[in-house]
Amino acid sequence: MVLKYSLFTLFLFAGQYFNLTEGPLLTNYKSKIHKQVNSLVEDKKGKTTLSNLNLDFNNLEGYSISVQGSNLKGFVFIKEVKACSLNGCTAKSIKTDNVGSEYYDISVVTDKHKVIQSIKVLDYFSDYGYQITSKKYLRKYEGKQLCDFSTDQDLVDGISGATISYSALITSLEEFCGLVE
Repeated sequence: MVLKYSLFTLFLFAGQYFNLTEGPLLTNYKSKIHKQVNSLVEDKKGKTTLSNLNLDFNNLEGYSISVQGSNLKGFVFIKEVKACSLNGCTAKSIKTDNVGSEYYDISVVTDKHKVIQSIKVLDYFSDYGYQITSKKYLRKYEGKQLCDFSTDQDLVDGISGATISYSALITSLEEFCGLVE
């Protein structure tokens, strides 16, 4: 009985201070993500809600976006993108067990039809390829259909000095397309 009460109390305490439906990436970048999402939502009257899509992937989280009292507005994907290193793997072969990889964290906000509304590099951890963090460059992706991106077709030109980071971004966008119907 004491153990059951203790577990119940611990669960209530944890629920008070941690949102148990948030993944670690959202928890880490919560204020940046909410600012990005809220700037794109037209209906400023209600509270914006992110509902976890419970994707079964490491270093990738997906959330549906809704506003209090309304239907689905869109999606937000947050991912730790493995860009590998200059002497490591390519974006297509993300098996980096034996290769030192570099990575960056991104968030992609789409509308309910998977049209990109915003891409933001949340944190960049490498000395190379940082050109991909340019807001001016990332705006080129806005308004494009998420499912149109492919490593076989250049929908947006790469950026000089960030070839590996660009390839990893395109691979991630291609991956996001298949995650929601």
